[in-house]
Amino acid sequence: MTSPLPTLSVVLPNYNHSAHLPATLESILGQSAPPTEVIIIDDCSTDNSVTVIEEFARRHSSIRFLRNEKNRGAVASFNRGIDEAKGDYLVMAPADDEMRPGFLEKSLHALGRYPQAGACSSVCQYRDMSSGLTWLLGTSLGNRERFIGPDEMVALGRRGQLLVATSSMIVKRRDFLAVGKYRAELAWHCDWFAYFAVAFRHGMCFVPEVLAEFRIYKDGFSGKGMRQPERQREALRQILETLELPEFADVSQRFRQCAALASFGNPMFRLIAGHRAYWKYLTPLYLRAWAWWSAKLAARRMLPDSVARLCLRLAGYQRAPAAPTP
Repeated sequence: MTSPLPTLSVVLPNYNHSAHLPATLESILGQSAPPTEVIIIDDCSTDNSVTVIEEFARRHSSIRFLRNEKNRGAVASFNRGIDEAKGDYLVMAPADDEMRPGFLEKSLHALGRYPQAGACSSVCQYRDMSSGLTWLLGTSLGNRERFIGPDEMVALGRRGQLLVATSSMIVKRRDFLAVGKYRAELAWHCDWFAYFAVAFRHGMCFVPEVLAEFRIYKDGFSGKGMRQPERQREALRQILETLELPEFADVSQRFRQCAALASFGNPMFRLIAGHRAYWKYLTPLYLRAWAWWSAKLAARRMLPDSVARLCLRLAGYQRAPAAPTP
């Protein structure tokens, strides 16, 4: 007899995404293992989002529709939904993305088999909506479903293989609350920090299939923010400050051991190099990884899309994962 799947809440903030909402909600509600509840928080939209959401809510009893009394932003809306959630696990769903078929069922089955895991990740396809470029993240984690403990995560990171797509994450609500949910001061990096903090503390399980897609919009929350150097610098500084807090002493060591901060390239390097308190992150591994990530980021900015597409293919970022092994 098959054990029942864990309960799961999908949290979906919305601000003026009425054009995307029908496809997004259909992809969530049409999953082979539907979520226990879908909490939609409208952040004072000025389009017809409310009409769209109310129509779906009339047809689907699993939808809980909340409306902010004033525009509070994406992070506050996510956190309101997390506070309202009742599921054992959480999915934070952008209103302009779609879930791939089987995402919830396969991830929840893995979490049921590895209840010690704080999160589950799968292979994710990234799609740049302005250039059309696509690439896969997560294929470096192998071709079998498995639990990856904190020490193994560090080992993978030291080999440059800890390429985890946070957009494909399902996270244990209890562990997510323990790291402070989404920390507003981390801005568009708050999801990255929270998921990695949970995984570095409790480990994660991995499903070696493309089960998620993340769409990169030029004027999206993170894209727009990272193009503003001062705001990006402050968000990165807040990551370093948060890692210095006593409650993160256990995970900050793992961030340092596998040079997880190197992926932020030159802005993070300048912050670390400029403050003696952060020099502990300047390990030989970090310097090698920083040089590699900086070269990749610079190449992506300078290369024509056609050349970038060829480089992604040659580097294996567009190669589908091998068939899962038992």
